Amino acid sequence: MIEKNQLKKEGLAFGRSLQRAFKLAMLYSADHPAADEPVQTAYAALNSILKRSPQFTFGFYNQRVLLNDLLTPDTTLDALASEFFKRGLMGISFSLGLTLRDFRRGMGIIAAKPDVVEAAGGVDPLLDRPLRRVAEGLPREDAHDLQLRLFRPAHGGRAPGHGG
Repeated sequence: MIEKNQLKKEGLAFGRSLQRAFKLAMLYSADHPAADEPVQTAYAALNSILKRSPQFTFGFYNQRVLLNDLLTPDTTLDALASEFFKRGLMGISFSLGLTLRDFRRGMGIIAAKPDVVEAAGGVDPLLDRPLRRVAEGLPREDAHDLQLRLFRPAHGGRAPGHGG
């Protein structure tokens, strides 16, 4: 099990690398060469955490960063928090065994433009594409079991305490 101070340090570092990858995936796509290094860096940071904690939840709640069961303030991630909330996301839960390929595919879904997400009827229809089985923790036909779950607020798309 990962110690709380280590989780905070590595979790926030992951958040910053995720934010960088997210920006480039929004600008281009998660598969674009410009996003390749940032996506791989975020994935490596995530795997470092998952080696000591087989499940890791990253998200935002009440203007704080959620790292598993730890809430901590970090204003450097406000831009990412805002993008999550625009898409109706509170957080993402990752499990050990997540491949770079599926991490990249997940990044492509969460980085979809908010109007694309809205036009699709929310994140759920986007997940109905191939990643849906992964997002629900169901076995994929062509890979091992893994889990990547998106968390959405239950009350109208905004997390409590977020005014944006």
